[in-house]
Amino acid sequence: MSFDTVSRCGCGETRKETALINLTVSKYRNVPTIEIDQNIGWLNQVKADCDFKISRLEQLKSERRRSQAWRDDINAIARQFFDMDALHLDNDTRTGIIKQRLGCDDKRARDLAEIVGRWAKNEKRKQRDELICYAHKVGFSAIKIAEQHDISRQQVHNVLKKSKVTFIKKTRP
Repeated sequence: MSFDTVSRCGCGETRKETALINLTVSKYRNVPTIEIDQNIGWLNQVKADCDFKISRLEQLKSERRRSQAWRDDINAIARQFFDMDALHLDNDTRTGIIKQRLGCDDKRARDLAEIVGRWAKNEKRKQRDELICYAHKVGFSAIKIAEQHDISRQQVHNVLKKSKVTFIKKTRP
């Protein structure tokens, strides 16, 4: 048996290192003690490296979980102040409403108002995009739709592309 022997794990991957270690361990009967100590030291170093990498990955996973929980909490609070009828409100008005309802400080109220403002902006855009898609389905041209919404013709095409709607060229008989 040579040191190039390859073992296979259950998942089908080849592990030359594992085969080498297994072959080396089986040959230790005639190996001097100093080489055994060197191999033990090397394996301990590999183990320490693996343990360090595992702990870093677990720490990263924990940080992501904590960040997600924080975002979920902030979004839950902001969702309480999101109102479809209040899409037109400015940031200062939203901040005042949030501060009054929660009794929190200015910074916290302003942060929540910004989140609600972003949601409102996204909601306005979604409504506009739905109107653009509807107008296209009814038969309006991209130029007319662009004029109605005060956007460029290319933006109309981008909205339709994003919603997977295509323009059908009308052929004249």
